This record gives sequence, C-alpha cells and structure tokens, in this order.
Amino acid sequence: MSLRTICEIERELVKVDRFYPSSKTCSVCGWINEHLNLSTRQWTCKNGHVLDRDHNARINILNEGLKIHRLGRSFTKVERSNKTTSVAPLDEARSPSCL
Repeated sequence: MSLRTICEIERELVKVDRFYPSSKTCSVCGWINEHLNLSTRQWTCKNGHVLDRDHNARINILNEGLKIHRLGRSFTKVERSNKTTSVAPLDEARSPSCL
C-alpha cells in the first residue's frame, strides 16, 4: 500500500524529521545508542532492553508522529475533491509518517 493510499484513508499526514534517531533510540527507556551501525540488526541498550532494529524504529516513529500530532504541529490535511486527492508538498528536510 502506498503512502498516498494510506493518507487517503487516514486523512492526515504527519512529518517526522528524517534525522530523528528512530533506530538508535531505545523504545522502552529512551537511551540513544550513538554507536549503532547499519549492519546491526539486534542490539541491547545500556539498561538491558534487547531490541530488533526495525521493530524498535517502527515504535519510535509512531510515538514521535503521535507526539507531533498531539502538539498540533507539522501535519497536512489530505483533501478530496471530485475523486482527486491532493497532498501539500512535503518539506524536503523531513520524511512523512501517516497516522
């Protein structure tokens, strides 16, 4: 399913900063692993939480998107008009996450 299709269903687009450390941040305690390599698929934070890199990143991106949404910042309404859907252009410095 494409991002556009998801946004058509959900009707809001939340932009999470592309440099947000979603893979490096422990989704349980918030500790940031500054030395995490791209090749590392599973890691343990300093507090002992064992994390799968992709699953951990999904949780962190969702939580960051919800936080941005709750603050009422950086979201764009997806509007429907005569069977067409238009989404406002994204800021180049950010990557989108639909909620």
